[in-house]
Amino acid sequence: MNFFIKISNVHILIKVDNIVIFKAVKEFFSGYSLIKDISEKVDIEINIYSEKKIMGKFNIRQPHLFSYGRIKGYRLDNGKLLLSDQSTFVVIDETTNTADAYVDTSILKRGTEFVSIFLTITLIELLRHNGLYYLHAGAIKKKKHSILLCGMGMSGKTTLSIGFASKGYLLCSDDAVFLRNRNNKIQAIGFKKDIHVTNDTLQRYKHVFDDIKPAQPPFRKTSVPYRKFKTINTITPNIIIFLQRTGLSTTHVTPIGLTKAMSFLIPQSLMLFFNKNIADKHVAVLKALIHQTENYLCLCGTDLLEDPLIILKEVSKK
Repeated sequence: MNFFIKISNVHILIKVDNIVIFKAVKEFFSGYSLIKDISEKVDIEINIYSEKKIMGKFNIRQPHLFSYGRIKGYRLDNGKLLLSDQSTFVVIDETTNTADAYVDTSILKRGTEFVSIFLTITLIELLRHNGLYYLHAGAIKKKKHSILLCGMGMSGKTTLSIGFASKGYLLCSDDAVFLRNRNNKIQAIGFKKDIHVTNDTLQRYKHVFDDIKPAQPPFRKTSVPYRKFKTINTITPNIIIFLQRTGLSTTHVTPIGLTKAMSFLIPQSLMLFFNKNIADKHVAVLKALIHQTENYLCLCGTDLLEDPLIILKEVSKK
């Protein structure tokens, strides 16, 4: 079983040998039009297997490069990148733009962990070698405002993105974009995956999510299809809002300089320094981005839950 998707101008072929895994992966990419037949060259190929024997043995001599929850990333002796939680494995070959994964199907019982973490990290790494550079950020657009909402996990990117969407903004992404340089302008391409929301967010925007069932224990979040929203594929950002939660009642927005903006961006570009040549290109795109945008730090108050447009009202005063 296989299908094609296209992210920007990059054609991705995904092959799966198990119907349960296939359905989970296909659901994850529900925001994309699946291409049944492709006449153009395949740029990235991802093979997903339910048979562990295809993976062979790994010769790991060095400490892990990074960890993300249970998942650790290693550089193998042959130069390939290994992602593993000791039961599921993904081997990424940047030189051939391919990845081979073994999935323990029991991982699917833990929700979206395989597709939302393993598969996302795999795409991030392979897309970087095709000129698309990851940034952990939401993206929205309306008229003259093309905005990136950037911040650590739980900083409010998804809730604010949905809030802006409820105010008539087009949603490009709630959580992840891929940056590219087009004619000396940095564009952000939305990662059109399902949106994971808490029950609190479901309740707050129940007029938007009237047909979505709340998450049931042990899951904290439920998946909302990307197609549920009015969306836009690409924006050319002119504002970046760096979000920090405070617990205060009132929101405060202040302009920040390029150095501080860069210090906020780099931690949000996962796996930035695994390959020096690609890392240099990634950093160059981030630098170009903050030179084309107005950059603000937003100390988020609880008032944003009632009106996310408070951010832009504050920006207009600066």
